[in-house]
Amino acid sequence: MNKIPADQKKNLTSLIIPKNIEILISSTGGVGTTFLMFHLNKYKKINNPNDRDQFKHIIFPPLSHNKNIKYVYIFGNPIDSVISLFGRNFHYYHSSKIVRFKNTVKPIPQDKTLEEYASEGIDRFLFYEQFNNWLTLSKFYPTLFLRYEKIWENLETLYDYLEIPREEIVSFPEKKERKSKFSTLDKKTQTGLKNIYGEFEQYLAGFDDCFIVNKRKNSLVPGIFFNDSFYYTARRVVAQTLLNISPAFLNYLENIYFSKRK
Repeated sequence: MNKIPADQKKNLTSLIIPKNIEILISSTGGVGTTFLMFHLNKYKKINNPNDRDQFKHIIFPPLSHNKNIKYVYIFGNPIDSVISLFGRNFHYYHSSKIVRFKNTVKPIPQDKTLEEYASEGIDRFLFYEQFNNWLTLSKFYPTLFLRYEKIWENLETLYDYLEIPREEIVSFPEKKERKSKFSTLDKKTQTGLKNIYGEFEQYLAGFDDCFIVNKRKNSLVPGIFFNDSFYYTARRVVAQTLLNISPAFLNYLENIYFSKRK
């Protein structure tokens, strides 16, 4: 077997969900995911709010051996997300996580400004690709899609979905206004961001603020979804169609996966 690059080995941690995780929460980034995760972590075992396990912004929904797991995917206005990420100097760090499986896409340089990014005319955060990956690949586990701007109007649905008593809603954090606003940008930057994300904004506007993909009860999910043969096939399909990774890395992934399964 060919030697596997160290950075690709590290990426394996984002493909294997620990069995003890009850709720996987992920998002595009720049949509208040952290505050939501720290709050929900009081009630459920979730992935790491500080993203030490690299699930928080993964570009596609990973697989899990926990047949009772539920996913939550947070999305929101892409332009506001970009402004937020650049405003907090997270643009390099965040884009690095998003593109780590994409050999043909490089992270956004740390010294690049929002104005320079907007002038390029390219979505280097891969928002559209990530959203559609989650929308089309959320086939095996219930996945709640929740628009950040409307979280507070959909708390009852969120709590019911996560099986948290509605009485706990009173402790949910109050909504805060974004510090970075589109209206404060110069016209050239506004135009650049609209050119990149205007079509995606319209696309997202066509979705409900809160909806569930795959509502079937876990007890009705065929057992084949959780056996080794299914996972072997599913991971190979994901690797070949989404990750475009080398055959050597794919074999390494399968070896690691099955060793953890035992």
